[in-house]
Formats: sequence, structure tokens, C-alpha cells
Amino acid sequence: LVLRSVQHLDFSLDKLQIRFAREVPTLAELKLPDGSFMRIGLGLHFSVLSFRGADGKRKISKGSRKTEGEISFLWNEEPYGFAWGRAIPTPLARDAMRTYFLDGSLDKNVTWEAL
Repeated sequence: LVLRSVQHLDFSLDKLQIRFAREVPTLAELKLPDGSFMRIGLGLHFSVLSFRGADGKRKISKGSRKTEGEISFLWNEEPYGFAWGRAIPTPLARDAMRTYFLDGSLDKNVTWEAL
């Protein structure tokens, strides 16, 4: 799927969120021409972001939740888990995806941790 506008990105994320709201949430990937990508584990209320730059360096969102256990998302039809401490509010995660789509940068409102 080639995204041509931020509106198309929002529409695609809305579609995924609605489709998987009652099941296991899904992971989606946004890739830029420079080879970098951002993935969003898209949950109804909480999401997780992971990023790999064109230089291969990786970062992941860091939330403030102290809940034990994992939040899981489907990736290639397989469950993929992240610690709850990685989860951030979904509206914030979606804003970060928009920022990345528009200019390739990491949203400054998200706390990022290097991997």
C-alpha cells in the first residue's frame, strides 16, 4: 500500500484499528524511501512504536505504565509481545506516525529509548 497523504495514513490506521479492535491488535509498518521504518502496534487505547533509522539504529517508545506482563499485536499473523512499559496512549502514537510520515522525524512528544 502506497500512502500519498496524511489523510490516507489516518484512514488506513482507522481501518486497522476498527478491524482488530475486538481481536488481537495488529502491527503496521510505515517505510520511507531512505530505508527507515516505523512500526505501530495499534491498540484501541494503548499502542507501541518501534523505529529503525536508515543507519540501522533502533528505538522504541517508552511509556509510564508500571503494569506487569505484555501487550500483544499480530505481525504476519503471529503474536508479537511488548512489555506494558513500552505502551503509550494511541492518540500520541498516531500523532508520531503522522510526524514520521510528513518529515521522517521522531515525534518529540514521545519518549524514545535506544535498543
